[in-house]
Amino acid sequence: MDGQNYLLPRDIPYIEYGRDEQLKREAISLSELLADLSTGDRPHPQSSVVILDVCRDNPLIPPGYKSASTARGLAGLPESEGIFVMYAAASNRTALDRLSPSDNAKYSVFTRTLLTLMGRTDLSVQELSNEVKDWVWKLAKSAGREQRPTYYDGIVGRFCLPGCVAKSDAAGFRENLSTSIRPALSKELTGKAGAPMVLIPAGEFWMGSPDGEGAKDEHPRHQISLDAFYMDKFEVTVARYAAFVGSTNRSTPERWDQVDSRKHGTLPVVGVDWHDAEAYCRWAGKRLPTEAEWEKAARGTDGRTYPWGNEQPTARLANFEKGYTLNPYDNALVPIDGSEASKSPYGLHHMAGNVWEWVADRHDENYYGKSPSRNPKGPSHGVYRVQRGGSWTNVPVLVRTASRIEASPTSRLDTYGFRCAQDVPN
Repeated sequence: MDGQNYLLPRDIPYIEYGRDEQLKREAISLSELLADLSTGDRPHPQSSVVILDVCRDNPLIPPGYKSASTARGLAGLPESEGIFVMYAAASNRTALDRLSPSDNAKYSVFTRTLLTLMGRTDLSVQELSNEVKDWVWKLAKSAGREQRPTYYDGIVGRFCLPGCVAKSDAAGFRENLSTSIRPALSKELTGKAGAPMVLIPAGEFWMGSPDGEGAKDEHPRHQISLDAFYMDKFEVTVARYAAFVGSTNRSTPERWDQVDSRKHGTLPVVGVDWHDAEAYCRWAGKRLPTEAEWEKAARGTDGRTYPWGNEQPTARLANFEKGYTLNPYDNALVPIDGSEASKSPYGLHHMAGNVWEWVADRHDENYYGKSPSRNPKGPSHGVYRVQRGGSWTNVPVLVRTASRIEASPTSRLDTYGFRCAQDVPN
């Protein structure tokens, strides 16, 4: 309005169009708000970060009054020293509340992306802004829309969020971080048993299948928030499970008599029940992943159908739909390091096909309707446990990231395997 940006309270009273002065009295001037952070007599912070998802047209202009010449979205963006401002859209552009009429997400396109990426402890605020810009642009384009977040950086140097690691510049300068800030989490680590693990960052994702897709127990589709955790990059192998058996004298899995360690060591172990999988993970200083953790690690945050995207599975992307054999180690299973094209968004291999993977949760086909929205652990009661990912015998619908089956925790089929997860170290 008049070349300025104003923040309107949600409960602003009705104001007749044309009464601009009354509107200004009810609103907050963005320019004045930013100026208050850096000027005046009172003490001011050395650096301030402002994030604004407020890039909308003037909502008080009645239908029929807007024209091609009517100012849209943000006016010119104010600049202030020592202040970093992230905007949901570029100057003279508006931000999207929804991607489509059927989009029922709780937050706008910008905010839902921001909240997901805020869990990344490896990003400075500048790097976070660039990631948000790229993700929002891609999401909008996928729906035939357009939105490009932007930012003004009045802060000299790289500004670290809590948990972000400081970096040194060529002159040897190091950012002065509070000692209470935890060092950045490693993107990969090696577990006790020597298996590489990948960081799955904290944040939200959509769990389950949309209406019209999937089985009954994949509904309702719901938004889940998870803390950061680590997940095995690969399924547990024959070689690693053999070390566990040798160390603990645990009974061997089904089909173990077919194992030739010289040629089968890099294949996933099969014929293990839920108790075997849980005991191995505990022996390795880890745990079985929750069902929610498994699904996020498999599909990321963009709701993809398969770990690699929405393309139907092929032999290049997954080990699936093979005829049944009594000798899976020789005739069905493939090594744990699948093709680059088949990896999940976080770099995990064989999250679709090869072997069904045990998770920690009990099964309840109605659990999604009553699941907590943060770090769900599954039902507290129930006979059967959940498996995820599909196996070498299954059709495409069963190797989707949302597909889930129930199985007796004492069942040891030659399609059953697992991988482990681990909490982020304190």
